[in-house]
Amino acid sequence: MVVENTTLMSGSNGAPRWAENSSSLLRIVRQAQNGVAERSIGIVWHAAQAMMFKANSPRYDWTYAVQYAVFLWNYVPTTANDGLSPNEVFEGVRRLFRAEGTFGCLAYAKVYNHGKQSPTARRCVFLGHSEQYKAYIVRDLEKPRSRRVFFCRDVKFHNDKFPYQHALVPQPAPPPDSDTDSDDEEDENRPELPDHEL
Repeated sequence: MVVENTTLMSGSNGAPRWAENSSSLLRIVRQAQNGVAERSIGIVWHAAQAMMFKANSPRYDWTYAVQYAVFLWNYVPTTANDGLSPNEVFEGVRRLFRAEGTFGCLAYAKVYNHGKQSPTARRCVFLGHSEQYKAYIVRDLEKPRSRRVFFCRDVKFHNDKFPYQHALVPQPAPPPDSDTDSDDEEDENRPELPDHEL
C-alpha cells in the first residue's frame, strides 16, 4: 500500500498545505501572552519573597516559601470566585480555612516517643502545610546542623517570634553542594604550578 504525501507537501511556498489553510492553529503562544498566569506567578513569587524577608529564612527555604504561598493562594477566598477559594470551586466542597502559622515562626511540635522526664515538644520553625499527609511541615531547631524537616499534626505556634531573626539562634549550615562559592575557594587554595617549557 502506498501513501500519498502530495496533500501534505505540495504547498505553494514549500510549506505543508495544512499549515497554509489553518494558520490560526499554528499561532505560537509565548509566555508573555498569558497575562493571567504571569500575574499569578508574580503574586506567588512576591508573597514567597516577603515571607522569606519577614522570617529572615535561609535561601534553601525558598521552595517551602513558594509552596506555602501557593497553598494560601488556593485556600483564600476571592471576589473573582464569588467569595469561594479556588480549591472550593475546583472540588465543589465548601471548607472552613484557618491559617494558623506564619511562615518561619517559632513552633513547638509534639514528641510522641518520650520518657517520663524528657520534654514532650521540640522547638521548630514552621515551613508550611502538607496536603499529602494533612500535617504541618516543620524544621527541627534543636539540632540546627542536621536541617531535619519533618511532618507533625500537633503543633503550637508563636506567630510573633521568628527564630532566624535572632543572632543567638544559629542558622543551619548551607548544603554541601552550594553555588560556585566552593569552586572559588578551591581555586584560591590550589597551589600554583610552575610553567615547564618543553
